[in-house]
Amino acid sequence: MAKIDKAFAQAKTASDTTAEPVADVVVPLPRRRRVEWQPMALAASITLAVGLGGGLMLGRTSTPQAPATDFAVLSTAAVKEALNDLPSGEERQVAGGVVRPIASFHDAEGKLCREFEFDESARAHVAVACHGEDSWALRFAVIAEVASDGYAPASSLDALEAYLGSIDAGAPLSVESEADSLSALAR
Repeated sequence: MAKIDKAFAQAKTASDTTAEPVADVVVPLPRRRRVEWQPMALAASITLAVGLGGGLMLGRTSTPQAPATDFAVLSTAAVKEALNDLPSGEERQVAGGVVRPIASFHDAEGKLCREFEFDESARAHVAVACHGEDSWALRFAVIAEVASDGYAPASSLDALEAYLGSIDAGAPLSVESEADSLSALAR
C-alpha cells in the first residue's frame, strides 16, 4: 500500500511540474493464476453423456411395453359382467383367467370405479375400470409377471397408487355402499 501511495504522490508532483508522463507511475499488478477448468468440464460432460446413454439403454431393455392385445382380455364381456355383480374380495373364473375385484370407489367426477385383478397363468393384470353411461371402460392397467412361486413385484402397486391419486379417487366403498352402487347399475 505504501508503494501505491508513494507512486501516486510522485505522479501528482510530476503532473504538476511537467506535462510528460512519468514511467514510475505504472505499478505492475501481480499475475493471476489461470484456473484450468476446461479439462474438468470436458471430463464432466463425457461422464454425463455416458451416464445418460447407459440409463436410456437400460431403461429400454428392462421395461418392455406390453402390446395392446395383452390388455384386450380386460375389456371382454365376461370381465365386464364380473365387474357388474361380483362383490370385492370374491373371484370368478372366466375364459383366460380369474377376475378378482379388490375395491370399489368413486372418482372425482362421481363415476363408480373398480380396482380389480385378472390373473392368468404367468402374469397378473392390476387394473381400474370406471362405469360410464352404459358400460365399464378400462382406465388403467399394468401387467406384473408372476414367478413360478407366485411372487409378483410390488412396483405395479406404486403405479396404481399414483394413478388413483391423479384421479382423486375416493375412499373404498363399504360392503353395503358397494352393493347399492352395483345394484343401481342393473336398473
